[in-house]
Amino acid sequence: MAVFCGPANGKPAGTVGGVGGDAAGDQAGGVAGGGRGVAVGGLGQQAGRGLAAYLLVPRPDTWAKALMAPACFLLAATSTGHFGGWARFVVLWLVLELLIYPARYQWNDIVGLEADQRHPENAARQRLPAGPAPGDRRRAVRLSGLTAAARV
Repeated sequence: MAVFCGPANGKPAGTVGGVGGDAAGDQAGGVAGGGRGVAVGGLGQQAGRGLAAYLLVPRPDTWAKALMAPACFLLAATSTGHFGGWARFVVLWLVLELLIYPARYQWNDIVGLEADQRHPENAARQRLPAGPAPGDRRRAVRLSGLTAAARV
């Protein structure tokens, strides 16, 4: 839920909880800025997901993208009338979406952990949930790395 404070023309002049902006002048936190604005639980913060939830599904907001491949397959199969390769497609799609892509996201989060923790909207971005203590960070990185390796 984003909270906008803006002029009468409807274009957001600012967003509570957002930072920066884009070339169109929209503040981060708005739709064009890609941010999430104010989330339930405080300014610019979102109730964080736990490590177990992250290890199961590192990027819960990517499911819409996951549906693009089946949509393309169905469109191609419908236009050609050939549905013969559906079983192979489903297996490949599941391997990519449930194993390879999450492992890639986890590796990216491990590499960018320090930058992600310094980001002003850290909680809203839902990256690797590592606590402030060095022991917590080491544990989160170790478990995420092991999970990613098991997926691959």
